[in-house]
Amino acid sequence: MIMEALDVLAHNPRIGRPVPGGKRELIIGASGNGYVALYRYFEEADLVAVLGLRSQREARHSH
Repeated sequence: MIMEALDVLAHNPRIGRPVPGGKRELIIGASGNGYVALYRYFEEADLVAVLGLRSQREARHSH
């Protein structure tokens, strides 16, 4: 599930929602039970760098 979702970034790197610092978040899986991938898209190099991955439950409690 996670790898398939991250593979989508190869063709749609702007699919995730923007977050501060030029990063983006991709929600993976069912609401509340999935994961959040933090990534940055470097347009000039056409490169996506995944910076982190955590459960949505963990993401909610980190604020």
